[in-house]
This record gives sequence, C-alpha cells and structure tokens, in this order.
Amino acid sequence: MVKKWIQHAKIKKGSLKGYLKKEAPSLLDKDNKIKYREAKEWYNKHKDKLSTTTQRRFNLYFNLRKISKKK
Repeated sequence: MVKKWIQHAKIKKGSLKGYLKKEAPSLLDKDNKIKYREAKEWYNKHKDKLSTTTQRRFNLYFNLRKISKKK
C-alpha cells in the first residue's frame, strides 16, 4: 500500500454530491451535505448496480470521513 495514496487519487470535487442530487436526493440534508449513515446503507444496498467510478467515489468519501474523525 502506498503511504501517500491521497496525493495520487484523482478527485473531482462535488462529483459524488452531484450524483446523489440526481439519483438519491434523500441522502442530502437541507445544507446540501451528505448524510453519512444513510449514504453508507444506501451504498451497501446498491453497490452491485453502481459503476466502478461511483463505487470509488463512495469509498473515497467513506475513507476521508474516517481520517478526518481520527484527528
């Protein structure tokens, strides 16, 4: 595993949120932030139907949330 994997990640800011606005607007709150628990449940339920890129975006979101909570 690469120590500094985040520097090599191809991140398009807002891409996951844009996807959720179209596909599952109930996962966004009134401040337009992603509801973590609901998003995690929704992802686990639908991950077989999602494209690889969308799966990676979700996984990146979940990993970054974990990292930010540890500090």
